[in-house]
Amino acid sequence: MQLEFCDMHLISKKLAGLLMAVALAFASPASTNAQSPAQTTTPPNGTLGVEMRPINAEGGLAQLANTGTSWTRRNALLWSDVEPVEGQRNWGASAITQLESELRNAATNGLKTILIVRGAPAWALANPAAACGAINPAKLPAFAAFMAALVARYSAAPYGITHYEMWNEPDVDPALVNTDDEIGCWGDQTDPYYGGATYAAMLKAIYPSVKAANPAARVLVGGLVLDCNPNDDTTCLPGKFLEGILYAGGGAAFDAVSVHSYDWFGGPGKYSNGKWASGHDTTGPTLQAKARYVRDLLAQYGATGKGIVFSEIGIICYLCGNTGNNAYEETKMHYVPQAMATALATGAEIALWYNLRENSSGAGGFGTALHDFYLNERPAMLAYRTTMSQLNGATFMREVTDYPGIKVFEFVNGSRKIWAAWTLNGEPQSIALPSRPNKVTMLNGNEDARDQLNSVSFSVRFFEWAWTGNRVYLPLLGH
Repeated sequence: MQLEFCDMHLISKKLAGLLMAVALAFASPASTNAQSPAQTTTPPNGTLGVEMRPINAEGGLAQLANTGTSWTRRNALLWSDVEPVEGQRNWGASAITQLESELRNAATNGLKTILIVRGAPAWALANPAAACGAINPAKLPAFAAFMAALVARYSAAPYGITHYEMWNEPDVDPALVNTDDEIGCWGDQTDPYYGGATYAAMLKAIYPSVKAANPAARVLVGGLVLDCNPNDDTTCLPGKFLEGILYAGGGAAFDAVSVHSYDWFGGPGKYSNGKWASGHDTTGPTLQAKARYVRDLLAQYGATGKGIVFSEIGIICYLCGNTGNNAYEETKMHYVPQAMATALATGAEIALWYNLRENSSGAGGFGTALHDFYLNERPAMLAYRTTMSQLNGATFMREVTDYPGIKVFEFVNGSRKIWAAWTLNGEPQSIALPSRPNKVTMLNGNEDARDQLNSVSFSVRFFEWAWTGNRVYLPLLGH
């Protein structure tokens, strides 16, 4: 995880007592403004998950049981571990055998894994002092051959991997980071497109080999920090990295763009990301702004049909860590379903919370983890579990915009139509629902059996109706 490096490296409540306005059975819903995502196809196993490391008991694998989690992500497989000497590949290296054990664990437990590939060996580096950085152009054919072997190996049983992310956060200049860190560092502060063309050359070199090894394999642009929005800030050079890839003709050499999206804790019930003009009281989580930027840029360069993967999602508190900041932990609990619902509403191919287990110091995720280092469950894990039961495997239908100050996303999940709803200002409000819902699920997973079933607050509530394949809401029979 590499946080926004411009900052990092340069340095509930009273419910309203109104009764619900209940429409007649089979009545049409209130008028809405539909917003259709660019991608509505949902993989059969769902789109939501959480990053974990390692993928075993130590990393919290047992804690994911029965949550309905579909995806995880593992950083990483290093080229340098397999081929430290050019032309001599050793898939039996200890680091690789350990990783393969984890990948088998994931598959055995029904998890799909995004596998990050990074770390060129010294003989293939463009800059020997930057182990996290670019490959020497002369060695790109060797990397393409390596990727062909890697994809052939891991696409098969018992791994079944289809998504390969090329480096983690490559849109960073090596001068700004520890160059042997887990992140990538293909960025170039001296280039108007921040090194995107160099990264594009790598994508163009490997893409044919990857597809030849497995046509179903998907190449992901490495999880981008995308620290700032170049459309709003002319000094946002790192944000030009993706455009650099596209400008250099790399749009035909990847299948999806992996993006990281974080908001910053600003006090109880508050979060924001000023660099993306997003906040709890205006837009909700930053994911929508980042997805809009990426899709617009892809369209500008004719790279249509590409997916978006949110491979890291979180709310950050720099000083919280494992210190037990109750206000932060409660806010994070509310943020989890807001962010995951928003990710689905953007049409994201995959969306992963970062992460499952905190490291020993708490610094690794800046408090974002669902469990502490000792695998004690934090409040956000309860919200995560509820969100999985409601939304994983769901298809986004529309954003309902009839209720000012209330965020409402509509989904279909099997035979259920679900509204995920919360207030932007955090204050409880009542809304006139189209009909009485079959069920209202609270953040803790319990059903709300009270009369005020239409109350909404900062805490996400899931309103559920029967889904019959059209936009008809069925009343709750027996009530």
